[in-house]
Amino acid sequence: DDYRSISAYFKLADFYAADNKDKALKASALGVLTGFTKMYTAVKQRDPEFEYTGVSSLFEEVSRYTGILDWAGENKIW
Repeated sequence: DDYRSISAYFKLADFYAADNKDKALKASALGVLTGFTKMYTAVKQRDPEFEYTGVSSLFEEVSRYTGILDWAGENKIW
């Protein structure tokens, strides 16, 4: 799985949170972007006709698939 780094990004953000807010922000952003990329890819595999028009359209589409929702919850994307 190419997305194993998500947990590491969030742990790194927690590690940096006390001393280096800039690095904490960057690590958190990488985790979120990686998670959103995974969700977008999963949606496109299930619905090749899906067109991204914004975060709300992605979330609406993601809400149709319990497997993606479960994965996002388990990986603390929300």
